[in-house]
Amino acid sequence: MHIYSDVMNELVERRFYNLYLGKDEERIFKAQVEQPADSVSIRRDVIRLQNEIYRDTLRLCVLYLDTIMTPRFNNQAYYEADTGKYSKQFIDIISSVSGNTQAVIDSLNQVQTKYGPAGFSLCTSRLLPITEVDKHYADCEIGILRISKLVMNEERTRGILYYEFRCGRQCGKGELLVIEKYNNRWHIRESVRSWVS
Repeated sequence: MHIYSDVMNELVERRFYNLYLGKDEERIFKAQVEQPADSVSIRRDVIRLQNEIYRDTLRLCVLYLDTIMTPRFNNQAYYEADTGKYSKQFIDIISSVSGNTQAVIDSLNQVQTKYGPAGFSLCTSRLLPITEVDKHYADCEIGILRISKLVMNEERTRGILYYEFRCGRQCGKGELLVIEKYNNRWHIRESVRSWVS
């Protein structure tokens, strides 16, 4: 499995508001409101629902991959001149993978186009191209995902990428991610939120 698939599975399962669980997710969390349970029992119910979805791929929700629109980060000088917390975190993260921060910013300003929807191995959702968003009427749609090019350190042990996720007019977020490989998979180690709605 390639790096993007590992990261996308983690995003869908942990950062996209449990939308991949479909309508059944509402049942779990509605029951929690009506009769509060501990976090262990909620997690158990979520895992049981995940397993049901994995066994019945027709229940997989759809995530649309946008490889058309590109993010727009400012140049290095902007972030170095800005005294805000976000700019400092942004430069620190970029510097952790390369000394050429402007080259990293330039890469983050390019959308990932190397892999199309068929090139990902997702166990949590079905991935379709953004061009299908108006043609496909799924029972369960997660939203639209845009991912930047991946930038790796020289040792290829750490990388950064940026993603934007939109799940409605006022639902979504953008984050810069630091990823590292352990237990034979790539995982999100750190994130810096760029925006949320």
